[in-house]
Amino acid sequence: MTRRELYNYITQTHKCKQRVLPEGEARCIYFENPKNSGYATLNTPIDDREMFPATVRAICLSLGIPIPAALEPPAIFSTN
Repeated sequence: MTRRELYNYITQTHKCKQRVLPEGEARCIYFENPKNSGYATLNTPIDDREMFPATVRAICLSLGIPIPAALEPPAIFSTN
């Protein structure tokens, strides 16, 4: 997942709000989930660089939103 995809997932799919940070911290974007007061920061710029799956999971868990399906770990055991 790229930074741009994660940004869209957070802001458009789950409607988390973006907050402006003080000028000294302008290299980060602060997100807040109005449903549960979860928060997370994302470094800028928002571009097409890939992010580590563990980082994406940590941000999603901090915000209290579901982890994207593409990053869910595969099932270890079959339920057949």
